[in-house]
Amino acid sequence: MRKKRIIYWGGTSGGSSAPPEQASGEYAEYKKKRNPKRLTIDNLVSEDDDLIGGKVVMLFDVPKNGLYIRVRLGGLPDVDWGDGHNRVGGSGSSYYEHTIKYEDISASTQLKCGDRQAIVEVTAHGGAPIKYIYPYNKGYKYGASPVEMIIMSSKLEAMDLKHYRLLELLIVLGTNKVTQLKTMPEMLKYVEYDFGSQTRADKFGMNMINDPKMKLDITNMTKMDYFNYASCGNFNLELTGTPAQEWTAVYMFGNMKAGEIKPIDYSKCKSFYLFAYNSPNIICAPPMDMATSTKNSRCFKQAYGLKSVSITNCKSSLSFYMCRKLPLGEIIDLGLNSLVDMTGGTEQSVDIRQSMAVDDFKSLGDDGKILHRGVEYGQSDIVGIFTNINWSLVT
Repeated sequence: MRKKRIIYWGGTSGGSSAPPEQASGEYAEYKKKRNPKRLTIDNLVSEDDDLIGGKVVMLFDVPKNGLYIRVRLGGLPDVDWGDGHNRVGGSGSSYYEHTIKYEDISASTQLKCGDRQAIVEVTAHGGAPIKYIYPYNKGYKYGASPVEMIIMSSKLEAMDLKHYRLLELLIVLGTNKVTQLKTMPEMLKYVEYDFGSQTRADKFGMNMINDPKMKLDITNMTKMDYFNYASCGNFNLELTGTPAQEWTAVYMFGNMKAGEIKPIDYSKCKSFYLFAYNSPNIICAPPMDMATSTKNSRCFKQAYGLKSVSITNCKSSLSFYMCRKLPLGEIIDLGLNSLVDMTGGTEQSVDIRQSMAVDDFKSLGDDGKILHRGVEYGQSDIVGIFTNINWSLVT
């Protein structure tokens, strides 16, 4: 079975296609830091469970006043609530509700905080596949969040886990049919997830607070909107695969506070709007072929730490507003090598206001020159580079 997995963890090594109990790297690091009194669930699910329609296992902490679980499950599976109670599936509502009583859970599972642990097992009924998982709203309240969760269902079509606020571990074994996986739980420390069917990832990394590390195959992606936005502090992202169709990178790295954007094939990206907006610690932008893109405004606006760019075939306005470390030489190279000649078309612009480049530009005055790659340029020479191809330099 194909394994393309997305890995979160603030560790040092890559992911593993081995079963979780054998995996090294980030997963081993997660288990090492995990509370040793926690029950183990990674031995309760395997890819073989897909032969019977799939399986989901969730680990919950049960406080002394009990725990109310509310979840919607596609396929009407059987559920063992881990407290001696169960629901036989195959008929009835797809909405599952149950209250686990503290006294029904063995004291041997008790943690130092006083909570006890319950393992909830969801098993396909009669071979009907588990198609979706939602923690659903009732009276403007969501049911309890598991701490750990492992899923095996190649027929899984939808999954929305953003309200699982306490979820630290998520493993989705094998492949799946989910096409839009949006905001992930903010407490996640480790995830394995096959992104093979994914076409959108809007708000995917929003509000992550555990500084995750990610590897993501984007072969089928059509939109990465708000991919890494808000409070994620140290988001290290490695993208793999070549998009097979046109896609957009709107706000793809918006507000990225740290990390490196690694090279991928951007040739089919049709929008870089707000691509790395307000990303102060991005130093080096990857090589970016903008031939397909028709909207690049604010692409690097307020990328305060940006020192170098590598752009080709750009035909839409760019902003380096407040790029406080981007030197004038980078802008000269941009005008000479990166911009499509718009003569006969609509004039485009490159905004360098409040940047290091504009400081260097203005310091030249009327007669000053800057030596760049063995050639001297004055203010008029630099402006002329852009004017000759129907671009304006906004200073």
